[in-house]
Amino acid sequence: MVDRAFMFVKKNMRNYITVILFLLPIVGFSQAIPEKIDSTLITVERRIEFDLTNRRIADHRIMPLGTEGLLLFMESEEVLRNMRKEVTIVKYDTALQLQWAQRYLLEPSSNMNIYAWQGEHLFFLIPKTDFRYDILRLNVVNGQLSLIRYDKLVDMEVSHFAVINDVILMGGQVNGDPAVIHYNYKYGKPKILPSLSQLKGQVSRMDVSPEHNAISVIVSSSVRRKASFYYYIYNGEGQLLHKRIIPHEQEYSIVNFRPYFISSSRQLLFGLYSLTSKERSQGVYVADFEGNTKSNIKFYDFAFLKNFFNYMPPRRRERTILRLKDKREEGKIPKLDYHFFARNLLVTPERILFVAESYIPVFMESNMARFNGFQSPPFFNPFVVNTLNPFLLSYNNLFWLDRNMVRPREGNRMPSYYRYKHAIICAFDKSGKLLWDNSFEYKDAEMRQPEELVKIHFDNDHLQMLYYNKDKLYYKHTHKSLPVDTLITTQIPIRAEEKNLISDRENERVSWWYGNRLIMFGKQDLKQHTADNSFGRKRVFYITKATIVQPTNEAKQ
Repeated sequence: MVDRAFMFVKKNMRNYITVILFLLPIVGFSQAIPEKIDSTLITVERRIEFDLTNRRIADHRIMPLGTEGLLLFMESEEVLRNMRKEVTIVKYDTALQLQWAQRYLLEPSSNMNIYAWQGEHLFFLIPKTDFRYDILRLNVVNGQLSLIRYDKLVDMEVSHFAVINDVILMGGQVNGDPAVIHYNYKYGKPKILPSLSQLKGQVSRMDVSPEHNAISVIVSSSVRRKASFYYYIYNGEGQLLHKRIIPHEQEYSIVNFRPYFISSSRQLLFGLYSLTSKERSQGVYVADFEGNTKSNIKFYDFAFLKNFFNYMPPRRRERTILRLKDKREEGKIPKLDYHFFARNLLVTPERILFVAESYIPVFMESNMARFNGFQSPPFFNPFVVNTLNPFLLSYNNLFWLDRNMVRPREGNRMPSYYRYKHAIICAFDKSGKLLWDNSFEYKDAEMRQPEELVKIHFDNDHLQMLYYNKDKLYYKHTHKSLPVDTLITTQIPIRAEEKNLISDRENERVSWWYGNRLIMFGKQDLKQHTADNSFGRKRVFYITKATIVQPTNEAKQ
């Protein structure tokens, strides 16, 4: 048994790049995780309903705010007399008591899908015609709405959006070139950040750190055999502080980028890398940048993660591990071929969690062939706010614009649906050192659109992971890299109101809220008594607060 980590340095790479493969113990893998039914796992505390019987609600979004409560967005599909559609915004506290309610009128073709946080304010970038945008600011404490005027500077289709202090940032393409607009809305002064328009490529990432008054912009090159990406750091006023160029390499390609600011001059960059240049993933990398000079990249191959292959049946897993071991002994690096997309970093005072989910794109003769029977993600994707450190999130929530989520194609066909296999969770310290890894295996997870599935609650190296599908909740609770012998399965308890349920539960969603509390929401069709004692039917949108009761079969610590 190999019980020590070893370092492999690839000498023919450039001297500022280090390749590190951590060989963790291969023995001790758990068996294929069986299910255990535990009806005591969940307790329901409170449920509220909205009668939709005579209302046409197109879409909804729940935005948990941790101990500050939650926001509910409901968009009507009805066009009013003034040719507008209505979005209702409601704030609840943690007891699901109403705090305030507001409404906003949108043009029929507009949406509130792109948003950014700044302190207690939520900013929405609302697209209009002719490359024009409205910017709506919402105070989540008192519900006050205000419109920020923006006069178009250039014709830009915005794909990235962020806010830092009194500055709004909009990233995208101008005449085919990457650009970021820096708009100080307090003084009404827009400008374009310097240096970006000199490149051939696209904005792949834009992040801010108010704590360090810093903005990062990553541009991926579209020129073959040129730099694989350019990394720019600006201060909040839009002055260029640092420019890093990562050249193209034959041996690997960087797939995506998740930055963490240590200071305005030093950042860690996390993401996935590939050896095949097909935008399929081989492992996880961490790049350490300081100033304009120091650069160091560490690569962690999937094959050397302790729990990576736990999604496989035991015999297949053993054969895979032995085959990879044989290739390594022959001096070869086994090439892996996984479709992954990277989640936003989860940051705690002591840890940085990098999470990625693997999927298989499934192509069929007709993309309409399997529309029935899938969870259909709402137009407003439910997005869990990282209450531990919201400023270090990416503010572009359209995650499929990430390079790694360029939709895989087969000829001219797009995938009909996506079959999820498993998720990996890698924990790093604040210097970028890999500490441990774990995984979550999906059961019967198929989606029409790719989205974040596993919900993670992390505290002091303890992981709680859950996934909800078709009225079943799949749950794991573990510590660091320890495997879990059993995947606990339960159904959400039905309260008295739901005993009249006459529809399926496939449109329901579950997310972590705060502590061990969950928030569950969705649409249901229920029986109801009418005035003449006959049975009618009503459609409701509901929100349920539930609590995870710690199971007794946790992983041993």
